Amino acid sequence: MKLRNIGPNQTEITTGDRTVLYSYDTPVVVLVYTIGYFRTDTRHSVTTVKHINNYLAPRVLHPSKRVETVSQHQIDRLADGAPFPSPDGIWSAQDQRDRDTAPGA
Repeated sequence: MKLRNIGPNQTEITTGDRTVLYSYDTPVVVLVYTIGYFRTDTRHSVTTVKHINNYLAPRVLHPSKRVETVSQHQIDRLADGAPFPSPDGIWSAQDQRDRDTAPGA
């Protein structure tokens, strides 16, 4: 595990196949190397939104870089090391409910 303080109240943790950005003590962005970036759909605070945008801006300049907005539940699962989606491509029941109730779904 690699822990890196990248700014006030911003920490990046790298483990195995992913990197997680924490704003304060909340995971808000996850990079799964084989899939792409995931960002939370929850607006925790103006500062946290700035942390997310400032973190992603230099990392996703190329159009091939994928950033998917997902629920905080899914970010929490990814930060804890869960596969996403599951290896067989099936979302868990909670993940599916999150996707179905997400804004713009």
